[in-house]
Amino acid sequence: MQARFSLPSPALDALIERHWNSISDDDSKPIDSQAIYNEGTFIVEILDPSTVGFLSFQPSGTFTYQVHVTTDMTGQRAVDAGRVAIDLMFTHTDCQMIVARCPDHNPKVLAYAYACGFTREIHSPSTHTKDGKRYGSTLASLSMQRWLIKRCDGNLLVAGQICQHIQDQSKALNLFNSVRGMLHPITSRMK
Repeated sequence: MQARFSLPSPALDALIERHWNSISDDDSKPIDSQAIYNEGTFIVEILDPSTVGFLSFQPSGTFTYQVHVTTDMTGQRAVDAGRVAIDLMFTHTDCQMIVARCPDHNPKVLAYAYACGFTREIHSPSTHTKDGKRYGSTLASLSMQRWLIKRCDGNLLVAGQICQHIQDQSKALNLFNSVRGMLHPITSRMK
């Protein structure tokens, strides 16, 4: 499975249309891929070997992006797709944190976020309306440091190898030193 940056496309429009009822709230109007392609938005296309899904990462603050997933995949394939897209965002953009708003009316979204490595941050009890009923949502996040620790499974050698794929080398060095300090707090303070 691979990921690449993409532009709005008919394939993305078809996925949005197919899934719009399950991902929208009552006040949302149907959109197409042009509408989500705002300045600074990254659309990541998942290939296996042809297009099987898209993830949209929209700016949500300094170095923070909010993710939106549109795919027909389920189970481990969907988790793998999410992880590949997250890898691409952390290694090829200025992204330091990814957040996801997970609506209560669709608990699979939160389960998917957890499976991709996200952590629950806060729950808001009343954020939107679905089928005439008020629902809340959970904000989940994944920082670049937590992503690297999960990817390297606590092994600093693997962490260093992953950091070599980050395009911005100063970002990679800062990340590696931060993770080294988290994994080995005593030795990282020794000079």
